[in-house]
This record gives sequence, C-alpha cells and structure tokens, in this order.
Amino acid sequence: MSDSILRRFGSTLMTNAISSGVSFTATLIIARGLGPQLFGDYAFLIASFAALNTWLELGTPTAFYTFLSKSRDARAHAALYLAWLALRLVLVAAAIALLPHQWLDRVWLGHPRGLVLGAFLAFFTSVVARGYLVQLAESTRKTVFIQSALAVLSLTHLSLVVFLRLSGMLSVPALFGLIVFEYVVLAVWFALRFDRTLLGPNVEKSDWRALTARYAKYCAPLALYAALGFVADFGDRWLLQRFGGSVQQGYFSLGYQFATIALLATTSLLNIFWKEIAAAEELADRARARDLYNRSSRLLFFVAAAGGCFLAPHSRVLLDMTAGAQFSDAAPVLAIMLLYPAFQSLSQLNGAFFYATEDTRTHVSISSIGLAIGLPLTYLTLAPRDAAIPGLALGAVGLAARLWLVQAAIVSLQCAVVRRRLGSAVGPGTHWITLILLAALGVAAGSLGSLASRILGLFRPDLWAVLFSAVPFAAGLAALAWFCPSRVGADRAHIDRILRWRPS
Repeated sequence: MSDSILRRFGSTLMTNAISSGVSFTATLIIARGLGPQLFGDYAFLIASFAALNTWLELGTPTAFYTFLSKSRDARAHAALYLAWLALRLVLVAAAIALLPHQWLDRVWLGHPRGLVLGAFLAFFTSVVARGYLVQLAESTRKTVFIQSALAVLSLTHLSLVVFLRLSGMLSVPALFGLIVFEYVVLAVWFALRFDRTLLGPNVEKSDWRALTARYAKYCAPLALYAALGFVADFGDRWLLQRFGGSVQQGYFSLGYQFATIALLATTSLLNIFWKEIAAAEELADRARARDLYNRSSRLLFFVAAAGGCFLAPHSRVLLDMTAGAQFSDAAPVLAIMLLYPAFQSLSQLNGAFFYATEDTRTHVSISSIGLAIGLPLTYLTLAPRDAAIPGLALGAVGLAARLWLVQAAIVSLQCAVVRRRLGSAVGPGTHWITLILLAALGVAAGSLGSLASRILGLFRPDLWAVLFSAVPFAAGLAALAWFCPSRVGADRAHIDRILRWRPS
C-alpha cells in the first residue's frame, strides 16, 4: 500500500507540476496581455462564482468523494451526484439570465449579463465538472489516467492562449469561451475512455431515498458553513473590487496565482491522503491514520513554507520577470501571499482528514470561526478612512495580510484538535517553529545574495541576488533536514536510505 501511495503521489506530483507550470505561464501571458485592470475584472468574475459555488454545493463534493472512497454503491453515488450538478448548472444559468438588471449591476458591479454568464460557464466546466471527473478517477485509484489528461489539456490551453495573444484576439469573453470549449472536450473524452466497471457492479434497485438521506446527514453540518463561506469569499472579493478597484483586484489575484503554485505538493497528495484516511477509518486502523497524517502534514508544510520563505524577499524582481513592470506595485501583496500556502496546505489536509472520517461537525465548528471574523476584518482593512465606519484603506495588501493571519490562527486550532483525536499527531507548535526557522533562513540567504550582487557590481543585481541566495538557502535546507529530519516528515533512517541509493 505504501508503494501504491508513493507511485500515485509521484505521478500526480509530476503531472501537476507540468499542468500547474503550464497553466501559470498561461496566466502570466493573460495578465500581460490584458493589463492589471482587465485582468482584475477577469479574476473578479471567476472569483465571484467560486464563492457562490461554496454556498450552492452545500458540502456535497466532500460527501461524494468520501462515499466513493469507501466503495459503497459507487455507481449509484456517481449517477446521483451527476444529476445534482446538472440541476445546479441549469438553475444558476437561468437565474443569471432572468435576474433584474439593477440587481445584476449591484452584485457584479456593472459587468454585462453576457460576460457574467460566460464567467459562470467557464467556472462550472473548469472547476465543478473537472472536480467530478477527478474524483471519479481518484476514487478508483486511476490517478495516472486523469492526471495525464489534465497535463495534455493544460498544454493545449497554453497553445491557444498564445495564439489569442499573438493574433490580437485576447479578451475576457474569448478566454471564457476557450475554457468552456476545452473542458467540454475533456468531459467527452473521459466519458468514452473511463472504465465504468471500476465503480463496481451495476446496482439494479438502488435505494435513492437512503442515499439522499445519507448525503443529507453528512452535509447538514456543512449547510451553515457553506453559507458563511459564500458570504466571506464573495464579500472579500466584492469589497476589494468596491473599495480598491480592478487594479487592486488584479494585484491580489496575481499574488493568489503564485500562492497556488506553492500548493503543488499539497494538491498532488490531497485526494490520495483523503482516500487512504477514509480506508483506514473504515478498518479502524488508528495507527496507520496517525502515521499518514504526521508524515504528510510535516512534509507539506515544510515544502510550502520553504518555497515562500525563499521567494518572498525577492517578490519585486519575481514580478518584473514574469508579469512585467506594470505589476511591480504588487510586490508587497506577493510577498505576503507567498507565505500563505504554508498554513493553507495544513488547512486542506486537516479538512480532508475531517471529511474522510465523516467528522464534518468539528470541521465546520472550527472553520466557521475564521469565516465569521474574516469579513469584518476585511472591511476594516479595505474601507476608506473617511467612510461611515472608517477603515485602513490598505487595498490588496490588507486583504492578503488578513487572509494569512486568520488562516494561521484557525489552522493552529485545527491541528490541536487532530492531535487530540489521533493521540501523538503533530501539534501546531511544531509548524510554527519550522516556519520561524525557514523565515530566518530566507532572510539571511536573501541578505547574503543581495550583498554578493552589490559587491560584484553585476548587471541586474536584483536578479543575481536571487541566484546567489539560492546556494546558502539550499545548504540551510539540507542541514535542517539532516539534523532535524522530523521537520520534513522523515527520520534518520529515511535520510540514510536516500543518500545510499544508487541507480541499478
């Protein structure tokens, strides 16, 4: 089983690295081609439906994957959930088409109806429908099958975006149409190639009422959480668009894209971790669940935190090299967002643990605290100083800082609860110590790199500072892994085996 996990994780990590790198490159081309304002509009529309989806799905994706992973009436679950997705698609599209014009303007701040509908269809196909296909494949351990298809799709997307950019046809409506077309093709391909027999025997007389009741029981604690999540997520982006404008929205969205890349290892392992924790829970194998959690949480936090701590001091040059000088003012936002994935990785892992063990009530109780306090804090950081209730008018920087602080606090509480549940699981103090060590290493390496580039008087010293700082930072990481292997979810025996390995 351990070999299976490593093989599936390695496959997912490799294909996700390709897909994420290619998709991120496409995002940078889009950002350069549209500019901060139009890119901000594009990001706001997509983010608005991401928030709305949090409310409408009512926690059903987590229930669906958990039940599939336990292999109970898999075909019936797949059919029931597909019908639920189709119902949501029809209802939301109809609501956008029929919504009074004045309401549409208030919610989406003046964007035309056709563009709003296009944004919804693009989000639904690229996130909701894609998630359904991935969950079907992952639940049957067909990781390579689906991840390879997604890698090919990302390369195709990049090629088409480059074509739009070079031909002068790059626009927000064209991007929405392109996304819808790509994922419709993926869905057709999946329907033709996926082996349905992997879902188990065809159940002639499924008890649909019992299945629906099971979803209702699982998702009932998530209903209020979904509503709070919608208000918080949509409120964050709406307030930023309202008080900061499209440019600040563009700055924040680009920083968020960089943060997504840092979550590569987490997203690669998450569904595999979820599947195996659910299986361990089904067998009441607490020791296995504890070992999986300890190793996964330490490794993922270390990887995400190391990447952020290394790149944060060089955020301005990073933006100049990728998105261009027009985004250089987003450097403080990017620096904060590069540190966000460390605790976000733990948040996703903890969420998968609670979902896999069907303990949704605990997860909702803890996460709702963050959602409840987040929106008022967002208002205080974004509102102008002369408003009826004055704020700090910090724009994208304020929103990024608010996200990081609240996330860190809530994740620390989650880790404490998981530790109590599993016995000797990793507590929040371990992760904070790791972050402090990596932050100190990042600052020291960045300072050494900057000093070396200035002394040598090289052309583009800011760029050379990044390269020079990589050496002491890598050495520091190696020393930390050697002397404190538990920080990376390993022990000395694992390190020794890696160092002694020789290709056959």
